[in-house]
Amino acid sequence: MKVFKFYCGEHFYAFAAQTKEEAIAEFEEEAGDQYTNCEEIPESEWDKPQINIREDNYYRKKPFRISIREAICGTRPQMIFSNDPAMWE
Repeated sequence: MKVFKFYCGEHFYAFAAQTKEEAIAEFEEEAGDQYTNCEEIPESEWDKPQINIREDNYYRKKPFRISIREAICGTRPQMIFSNDPAMWE
C-alpha cells in the first residue's frame, strides 16, 4: 500500500491504495473535487499517531490519536483521513 495526500483549497484528504492511479480514482469518486497537489506520505511516517479519532464519532468524547498504519484496513483503496467535515457526515 501507499498513502497519498490530496490538497483542495483549504481541505486535504489522504487515501491509501496500491498505486497512485488507484488513489486518484478513489479520491475523485469519494471527494468529487479537483485537487491542486498530491504528495505521497512516506511509509516512515505511518507509525506516528497523527489521526484524531472519536469513539463512535461521538463529538462530546475526547479524541484519541491513531497512526496511518492503524487506520489502513485491507488492501482496497480507501480514505484514511481528511480535515473536510463533510466527508465524515
